[in-house]
Amino acid sequence: MPLDLDPEQSSLATVLPAEMSEELKIRIGKPLQTLIRRDAEGRILPDPTLIQQLRPGHKIARGRGRKKQLETMTELEKLAENAAKMEKMRISARECRLRKKNRTKAVEDEVKRYEDAEVKNRAEIRALEARMNALQELIAVGAGGY
Repeated sequence: MPLDLDPEQSSLATVLPAEMSEELKIRIGKPLQTLIRRDAEGRILPDPTLIQQLRPGHKIARGRGRKKQLETMTELEKLAENAAKMEKMRISARECRLRKKNRTKAVEDEVKRYEDAEVKNRAEIRALEARMNALQELIAVGAGGY
């Protein structure tokens, strides 16, 4: 099957992995750039149109079923699955960082409360010690007069 990509698409053909079949490049039917975007380091960026290539209710098989699933998937579906997986990991990482930040803030707030309570308790201890010393002096003065 001859490759009849227009000039705009053929310049974008380098964006796709080398193992992607020529037939798939033709079947896509829209500029390749709209389906697969990569960052400066070559990682696939999430793209809603790419992720929509997955079948509704698609779930990654585990174990022996994964091999069969991969055999029935097109290269575009594999890329879409990878992009969806990467997006899910990005979201999980973002949520994990947020939970860690909130947990750290909660611990710092608790430490601040304990430090404030310690300052208050030390002030109360100093006041009670001063009162105790004053009472001991009164006792000493009163005991000396007998």
